[in-house]
Amino acid sequence: MLDEKDLQSISNIVKDQVIEARDDIMRGVDVLMEAIFDPQFKLLAEGQQLIREQMRPQEDQEVMDIRI
Repeated sequence: MLDEKDLQSISNIVKDQVIEARDDIMRGVDVLMEAIFDPQFKLLAEGQQLIREQMRPQEDQEVMDIRI
């Protein structure tokens, strides 16, 4: 039969394995998020830059409003 010391050793081993598994999963999540989201954020930023380049400056808009 297992005594308290044996049970504590088993508990520590299981705890260490759970922590290691969690860390492996988090590394995988980080890699996955970087692979998926980074390119999408870059495309979004490029799209916003294009929109800003095509927008009229505020002063031009005020002149157009006055003429109308």
